[in-house]
Amino acid sequence: MDNAIELNLRELFSLIVRRLWLIVLSAVVVAAMAYAYTAKFVTPLYRTSVTIYVNNTIYGEKDGISSNDLTTSQKLVATYAQVIKSQSFLEKVSQAVDNQISATQIGEGLTTKSMSGTEMLSVTVSNADPELATKIANVIAELAPVEVPKIADGSSARVVDYAMVPTSPYSPSYTKNVTLGACIGAMLVIFILVIQVLLDLHIKGEEDLRKYSNAPVLGHIPHYEATGITTGYEYESTTAENDADSKVVVE
Repeated sequence: MDNAIELNLRELFSLIVRRLWLIVLSAVVVAAMAYAYTAKFVTPLYRTSVTIYVNNTIYGEKDGISSNDLTTSQKLVATYAQVIKSQSFLEKVSQAVDNQISATQIGEGLTTKSMSGTEMLSVTVSNADPELATKIANVIAELAPVEVPKIADGSSARVVDYAMVPTSPYSPSYTKNVTLGACIGAMLVIFILVIQVLLDLHIKGEEDLRKYSNAPVLGHIPHYEATGITTGYEYESTTAENDADSKVVVE
């Protein structure tokens, strides 16, 4: 059984080497198709972010900030993030941008992230229109310090960074899609070659015959190929047991 597996793997490797040109061709064709599909049918998306500083006190009410205040503020960041993603807050954002986009659509392109170990909250907006994405992000930055403290009593927030208009899309990734297409094209041909080897039951030599039968091999018929020479014909004989070629000259 081990010999059969070794022979199949060797045969598969040999077949892959012989069909390497087909594997490369398939990879190039599918990669080109992936590039064309991405360029024509995938909508580019732009994203931009604002940064908001969250405090658990109202500005001007305390002269200093204690370690407890910092810990509470860090925990309060999660509350701000949830309020910003709430439907009621997003409805106000939608109204502020003249209903150019619905609250649901804003939410689908909205992500929030707390900056580890700080009281900072990053709000990222994604949209096919870079200017609209920037407008939405900045509206969120303006509304959050006003609306969220109405829910989280005793807190306050300030805008650290406003959004800038992105100049290039972050999605789709042409490199990723083309690479994936090339891998799919190559693997498709390799898969077909594997199936071809597994389904190939032809007897190609003495070793194949011994795999399927325990009967002794009585002999074999050598293969001759004629090569013309001036004095007659030269024949080349190749056998399965002898790797060296034997030549017979007939005058």
